Amino acid sequence: MPLNLQMGGEGSAYIRFKPTENAWFMSGPDGPTEFEWSSSVVIDIENVELGWLYLGVGISEWEPWPDNIKTDRPTEGEFKVAAKIKLFSKKLFGEDGVRELRSNQAGVMQFIQDLYADAEPNFQKGVPVVEITGSNPVKIGKGSTRIPQHIIKKFVDRPDALANGHAKPETGNTKADSADADDDDDEF
Repeated sequence: MPLNLQMGGEGSAYIRFKPTENAWFMSGPDGPTEFEWSSSVVIDIENVELGWLYLGVGISEWEPWPDNIKTDRPTEGEFKVAAKIKLFSKKLFGEDGVRELRSNQAGVMQFIQDLYADAEPNFQKGVPVVEITGSNPVKIGKGSTRIPQHIIKKFVDRPDALANGHAKPETGNTKADSADADDDDDEF
């Protein structure tokens, strides 16, 4: 396995949602490219990270909150409350299959909050397989945004690519279930 020294920021494989264009983009070797949600994706929403995010022209600074407990806002830059989640799909994202969604946009933050609320009662079953079904326009204050919409299709064991130091839940899968889980890799 090659050594990967990219430690966050825009150097990491990422996806972004642009509500003004109602479009999703992913990083690639030639820069960001637009993509469509043609397949379900595993989202590690249980391990959402909260923090401060400062975005500017050519600047992306992430300051995580230890244990997701809000810290004082950094004094340098215009940091906003943000969230970061990891997604997995070899079909959508290629061989590595992992992308990071990090945002402070109101619509994406609401999407993350809604997905967490929907998945939390079932965390003991694993991580959710999610279908992104579009987005709904909403007015927030004086502006407007779009909130991505989702459907949780099922829960699966956390893929090794998302383990990242997190234990896989004990789901009580039988050997037959494990065989089905291997087939699920083709799904995403």
